[in-house]
Amino acid sequence: MSLIEVLVSMVISAIGLMGLIGLQIGSMRSGKAANLQSAANLLVGDLADRMRANAEGNRAPLTYATGGTWSSVAGSAPAAADCAAQPRCTPTERIREDLAAWRRSIAAALPEGGGLVIGTADTGYDVVIGWREVSATVESEPVNGNCPAVVSAPSSVRCLVVRVRP
Repeated sequence: MSLIEVLVSMVISAIGLMGLIGLQIGSMRSGKAANLQSAANLLVGDLADRMRANAEGNRAPLTYATGGTWSSVAGSAPAAADCAAQPRCTPTERIREDLAAWRRSIAAALPEGGGLVIGTADTGYDVVIGWREVSATVESEPVNGNCPAVVSAPSSVRCLVVRVRP
């Protein structure tokens, strides 16, 4: 009789431990998602600061708007512009350098990350940063996280869209 009691208590303990393992996996997944979201927010702030620092670059016809689609920017890390080593850049060169440095930062911080800028300085830019959500489980559902239709991102990409007025 005592062996049956021990067996039942072991089964109950095993079920409890499996539940704790599930909670730990969910916690780790949420922590990773929060870390990526935080990195994306910092990258939006970085570009906004760059836009404000280049006040001349926000006058027509100059623009930070990049256009494009997800497939054209995902995981791309453009080389630095030649202007970075010079003592003074023109506003156009500064825009090119700012966007290249921003995209390199995105590629380094986010998995298959990419960024686009849509809009104008007058109406405000929509800064779109996207990254591919990698799930720990095969049966996970598509994310489709807030990506604008113009970006044409696949369903496994999560986007952060922030309106910036330089």
